[in-house]
Amino acid sequence: LGYKARIAVVNRGNVYLENDTLPNLEKFNHAIVKAISPSGKTYWIDPTNIVSMANGIFPDIADRPSLVLDPENPSYERIPPIDHQRAITRYTESITLQDNGLVKTEGSFSIEGESAKGLTEYINMHHESTVKEGMIKELCNSSDPINPILNLSACKTCKVKPITATFSYEENNVTTLTNLGKAFPLKGSWYKPYIATSQKDKGALYVGSPHTVIKKRIFKNVSATNLDALAYSIQTPWVKAKRELSMTKEGLVVTDTVEILKTIIPAKDLKSPEFAKLKETLRQSCEGSAIVFTKP
Repeated sequence: LGYKARIAVVNRGNVYLENDTLPNLEKFNHAIVKAISPSGKTYWIDPTNIVSMANGIFPDIADRPSLVLDPENPSYERIPPIDHQRAITRYTESITLQDNGLVKTEGSFSIEGESAKGLTEYINMHHESTVKEGMIKELCNSSDPINPILNLSACKTCKVKPITATFSYEENNVTTLTNLGKAFPLKGSWYKPYIATSQKDKGALYVGSPHTVIKKRIFKNVSATNLDALAYSIQTPWVKAKRELSMTKEGLVVTDTVEILKTIIPAKDLKSPEFAKLKETLRQSCEGSAIVFTKP
């Protein structure tokens, strides 16, 4: 093919902690391939995985040193980090509070780049019915959804490609009755590792590979006031996040955008005033937040 290929060794593992020690066997526990195309583009390829992703970087080798074993020109290089703007998942959900007390959700999602790696592996290793059952339960955070339907675009393949799906399901006992009306919880889990840490902790925090999630929820036939109280915006070196709310012709629209920028947050950062402010914002804006509806 005209590619220049060299063996490279790296420390393979989802969690990689920087240290100042000299190169040793513990730093290089796995062999991969550094390939350079005829046009000069570099690819870091690991042929030992059950799926192939030449146009991306596997999370367990990304953003760490590598020793390239070139007999003529050996080099000590750093594998690039995952681009969070490539590893992206988008959700769109239409939510209807029905007269029978059930909440119906219809929607779609698309998952691209490195974010599609895990689902591609899961599809390859499990029966289609198992995949659909697991995905529906993950979408609705329920072990017993009603009338679940999932149409998945992906088939068993070794190549990591964009995956799309449409889905619908119903749930019972989703809303909470308050003295102001029905409240719908704005569930989420991405923020939990950040608020679960303590300044007394001595270790670093692992939050997963860099990626972006955009989730748009449209609540039909309801209205609400004081929406600005639930909006927020976070800009930090580790994570960016925001929530936007508006009343439109479609209904009440809630859009959450989360950008995970760093896989590991060092212990010294966890003790910083900026991280303490991040935790407080997440506690106030994400943990236990809900919308109280009124009929339009």
